[in-house]
Amino acid sequence: ANAGWRIDIVTFDSADHSSDPAEDDARRRLSEARAIFEISPDAAVLMTWSAIEGGLWTLTKSSDNSDRERPVPPRQLVRQLLVDGLITDSQAALLDEFAQERNRVAHGRDATSLNEPDQLDWFITFTQALLDGSVATVDSMIAWFQSRFESPDDAAVPYDGREGGYQWIGNDGPHDATEVLSERFTDALPEDIAEAVAEIETDGLLWAKRDVH
Repeated sequence: ANAGWRIDIVTFDSADHSSDPAEDDARRRLSEARAIFEISPDAAVLMTWSAIEGGLWTLTKSSDNSDRERPVPPRQLVRQLLVDGLITDSQAALLDEFAQERNRVAHGRDATSLNEPDQLDWFITFTQALLDGSVATVDSMIAWFQSRFESPDDAAVPYDGREGGYQWIGNDGPHDATEVLSERFTDALPEDIAEAVAEIETDGLLWAKRDVH
């Protein structure tokens, strides 16, 4: 009706994120799972898996593949995160086992492998790391260690063969890679720590903190 005017109609698929678990909801479910374990281990399994799934989606949304669309079956998502290098083989195996446990409960059967509350501890700690974006992979542990520790020679630790070798000052060392990583990465599995340590110790067994001497 108006010369020189036009109407452009732009359509798009509205993204419905209502099914994406919010991080605060996932953290709440972790607390509730631990609290209700004594009353109902089955309910604790369901609550914990719900939080885990929220954490997995938090991780995948922060990755290069953040354009993945929901829904994707959780166990398929675990496998994809493994392929992407965002979780380790050991972590994926435990998550897959726990997913099967969750499926048993969801389909009317009892939880078979969880008898004590502390059996949820790793899953809770791991999920918190997922939500915080700090999952301990082998590569991330190696990078963290190498950025903070170096060989005693590089750290200029005095060496005296007649006095027994390196002369460590105070609490500067020697540091053991296994002990350091175990203390720092509480969600890391022993086999992942062992793999990281094996790589680290190709350069030596004794370590000093960087920039100490």
